[in-house]
Amino acid sequence: MKRVLIVSPHFPPINSADMHRVRVSLPHFESLGWKPFVLTVDPEYQEMPLEPRLVDTLPRETAVIRTRALPARWTRRLGIGNVGLRAFVHLYRAGATLITKEAIDLIYFSTTVFPVMALGRLWKRRFGVPYVLDMQWYQSFHGRTSIIVRICAISFKM
Repeated sequence: MKRVLIVSPHFPPINSADMHRVRVSLPHFESLGWKPFVLTVDPEYQEMPLEPRLVDTLPRETAVIRTRALPARWTRRLGIGNVGLRAFVHLYRAGATLITKEAIDLIYFSTTVFPVMALGRLWKRRFGVPYVLDMQWYQSFHGRTSIIVRICAISFKM
């Protein structure tokens, strides 16, 4: 079975729109021949609403690795609040350990926390593992409707 590292800084019990794609797709990875490992930021370091019941919707066998981040109360003084920037080094180290230890075949980013996508390039250069960018963002038209726009980019030759 191939192994995929899924990077999603927002993940249950965090209730954020960008993590639901990963959450609802997790049960299907193994049936398609992929063993998923989720790399996320510990809720203690997030400034997002919590919904503890979301954890009950995850497959029990899925490995979820949670990292630290610099506390927002420190970084906000410098004008940095983005959890991807605050957790970048922690995510890099945890991801590098997982890539080596678990022989990861593919890295899949699914998030609106765009700074963490730079990790794909760093890990590709260091370990040679290809990555997929599933970019999500929200756009409001005339203040009425919010839609999700999805773009996937695959980097096998970068």
